[in-house]
Amino acid sequence: ADYSSDAADQASVFPLLSEKGNRRLIVEWIESHDSYTLVVPDQSVTTAAFDCCILDGEMLQTHAETLRARKREAEPALLPCLLLIPEADLSLIETDRGEIADSVVFETADEVVSMPIKKAELEWRIKALVRLRSQSVRLKERTKTLELFKQAVESSGHAIWISDTDGTINYVNSAFESVTGYSHDETVGHSPELLSSGEMSDGYYSDLWETITDGDPWREEITNQRRDGSQYVADQTIAPVIEDGEPRAFIAVQTDITDHKNLEQRLSLYRDVVERLDDPIMLQTSDGVFRLVNDALCSFAGLSRDELLGGGEYEFMDAATATKIAQQKQRVIETEQPVEYTVEPTFTYTDKEAVFYTSRYPYYEDGDLAGTLAVCRDVTDLENRTRQLRVFDNILRHNIRNDVNVIRGRGKQLQAALDGEHKAAADVIVNRANALLTTSEKSR
Repeated sequence: ADYSSDAADQASVFPLLSEKGNRRLIVEWIESHDSYTLVVPDQSVTTAAFDCCILDGEMLQTHAETLRARKREAEPALLPCLLLIPEADLSLIETDRGEIADSVVFETADEVVSMPIKKAELEWRIKALVRLRSQSVRLKERTKTLELFKQAVESSGHAIWISDTDGTINYVNSAFESVTGYSHDETVGHSPELLSSGEMSDGYYSDLWETITDGDPWREEITNQRRDGSQYVADQTIAPVIEDGEPRAFIAVQTDITDHKNLEQRLSLYRDVVERLDDPIMLQTSDGVFRLVNDALCSFAGLSRDELLGGGEYEFMDAATATKIAQQKQRVIETEQPVEYTVEPTFTYTDKEAVFYTSRYPYYEDGDLAGTLAVCRDVTDLENRTRQLRVFDNILRHNIRNDVNVIRGRGKQLQAALDGEHKAAADVIVNRANALLTTSEKSR
């Protein structure tokens, strides 16, 4: 059970008295005070929720062990007990060499007063005990909160340090040690200048201190230097701890984003390369929707980047070619293997015609297939040259065949008219001509 209470919010008082007359008087006294709530005396001592217990000697002897257990359970909060005993019994407590007092009374009771007691004395005694109870509960709650805060800070993956308002560091967590390479002992007592890399301007630090000393949080990227001399980039937030309207300390939280910044730089480099290519490059979802396009595709399509993103090929090229491309994308999605193909689209908005040799690859995000990436090489000029070469080749072959046929015909005439060595020479001419014609036919 939770026995915490605030003295200003009706503290619960438990009258644990054996003598009925005294119990009635105490109950009436409790009920006459708006600041106290009566705990019904018949409740079990083991489970009754109270902020202060008023008991007499007999009840002390009966419930001492239970009350001591309850007090230990409440620690470090105080669960006070006020012991009321006849004045004559005080001499026993004072003269028994401490055996009864130590083992029974003072381990259980926090205040011992003699009966009869004046209402005014009872008033301030109870008020004092309840105040102590309230203060100890608040201290317990703050201690628990601080312990939870410390556990959270220590288990955090962010580097955290706390400094005085003059900048002297008085706490760092384990993540700070891992990120910076500086140990707790090497850091505490020093200023954050320990981490200075020389990369940040004086104006940066001037703006930082002006902001946090005015009571406002600061968040910016910073380049710091580790103990081994290497540098790291951190996303840093420094927040002032305000008390009575004034900063009393500063808490800094750093997230190491070095890898992220390096990745950004590489991505920026890749983006520049992609944008400078004259060949269209596109990233599409599994449904064929554009997620990334470069300037070359925009130029061929006659549409802006914003107009292309979220759409597909059907919006800017002839349907037959768009359907062929969709089939190739589906092959990649189904097999998770790259494909290569050639298309000759007609672009709707630019009336351009081109020939593209396309390589399309599966694209993954977090290990899952998310779409396809296509690189389209514009081979229009190459195709035109190839066609021209084929025409030239056909013309050349035709002319050569004609000439060889003439040579073969003359050779046959010589074969018929000559004999001996001259006929053998004519045979060679005819055979070589036949061989050239056969080779020409095979290579077509």
